[in-house]
Amino acid sequence: MRIVAKECFYLDGLLTLLERMHLDYTEWGIWIAGQRFIPFFIFTENNAHALYNSVFRHRIPSPSIIFCSDRAKTFLQDIWYREEIYFISLSDDCYTIGGKINSAIAKILYPKRQRIVPSCPYCRLDCDEINVIRFLLKGYKPAMIAASLSITIRQISLHKRSAMSKLQVKSFAELYFKVKLLDAIA
Repeated sequence: MRIVAKECFYLDGLLTLLERMHLDYTEWGIWIAGQRFIPFFIFTENNAHALYNSVFRHRIPSPSIIFCSDRAKTFLQDIWYREEIYFISLSDDCYTIGGKINSAIAKILYPKRQRIVPSCPYCRLDCDEINVIRFLLKGYKPAMIAASLSITIRQISLHKRSAMSKLQVKSFAELYFKVKLLDAIA
């Protein structure tokens, strides 16, 4: 595993916190009672392209703990919406992170009988939004999309904005990478 400077800072801080919590750990995960291994991953990138590349580099097993920024959390949660993965924000203070680590460990060790599985991110979109996004991602201009779908250019803009807010992305680049990842995983 190649560690860049920022990851090294987060990893050192995280390992120090795990040591203070008296947990048995390695650079890749936490040992619980010497027999159960819970892997953890650190995503320091906020850039959609960098996150996209990182997701394909890591094969995230379930259950796991992922440490990431708040902005990356929404991006990553939609990718692993079916998995039992616990996201912990790196922007929180040590006490909050420690509490979230203990909570994630407890949920992994003592799962509840019924687990509510969140719905697929695509289920949030209606048919018109999906069609508009597919055409836009293929590089079609709004006038061409309007002619193909028999809708106005204003409706295309509304569908695009609505889809971006439902998928919790702020730019078209983020939308592109999120849809590309969702297609690759599905």
